[in-house]
Amino acid sequence: MFFKKKDAPSPLHTTMRRRFNHLLLKQRKQRNRSVPSSGLSQPRRRRSRRLASPFAQLLSRLFLLLGGIAVVIGTSYLVFFSTIFTVKKVTVEKPGQAIPVSSLQPFLDKLKGRNILFLRTDTLTDELAETFKHELLLAKIKKSYPNQVVLSIEEYPAVLQLHVIAPEGESFMTINQTGYVIAQGTTRNEALPLLSLKSDEPLVIDGNQFVQKEKLYLMTRGFNRFQELFGMKVISGEWKKIERELHLTTEKGFVVWLDLTSDIDKQLDKLKRALDKLDIYNEPLSYIDLRIAGAKNEKVIFKRK
Repeated sequence: MFFKKKDAPSPLHTTMRRRFNHLLLKQRKQRNRSVPSSGLSQPRRRRSRRLASPFAQLLSRLFLLLGGIAVVIGTSYLVFFSTIFTVKKVTVEKPGQAIPVSSLQPFLDKLKGRNILFLRTDTLTDELAETFKHELLLAKIKKSYPNQVVLSIEEYPAVLQLHVIAPEGESFMTINQTGYVIAQGTTRNEALPLLSLKSDEPLVIDGNQFVQKEKLYLMTRGFNRFQELFGMKVISGEWKKIERELHLTTEKGFVVWLDLTSDIDKQLDKLKRALDKLDIYNEPLSYIDLRIAGAKNEKVIFKRK
């Protein structure tokens, strides 16, 4: 078999191929330059951002630090040196008359001029309660920002009007729930039960408890319980201090005698059970004696007019 040897390419053909390849390579390079390369341009931008980032962060932190310092200084000035939070006005809410405002004035002066933010209300209310422990039932101090304080006081209620007849003269004393005199004068308080007390010796009040709390309860209980059981009004009462008795004068004109050393409810319940035999609503009676006590003693002593 015979093969024909190829002819060697001519110089002209070789030159043309080289030019063609060169042209293709040139076009590729131009295309690569016209399209942004993610591998060449972006690293430059990232590099520039990385160079600027620490400085920007430093400035940002510096501004935050300066702003925080300014806020702290401004807040400290407002809290400690400014008069915005200084108590300028103290209002008293007090429906009762047992504690006069003049007696509260020294306490109110302690509130004025103090910083309301650091005002400890529990300490102040404890001091107030200790000062007026016989008249004060409840005390609250409420802050009204920025510079006002409201003092709310609830007093022990008045439960009895005592008509005292003594050598130095007659007077009306208002007794509160703890047995202390909270008011004294020459006129009667019609809203309270009236109880008279006759004394051959001068009576000394002097801020002390005038009526023991337990005895006061028995006397007010006698007033209220009689009216509840019998639907009859009690006009007045008399406290027999030496005899330890309570005499109630009813609207029907008769007097009920009660023993303050015995159970008031049991004595009145005994009269309630005796209504079948004793008509207290229509019978003209002078008095009813319920003082006789005993486990099985239902005896009711009375006197007709």
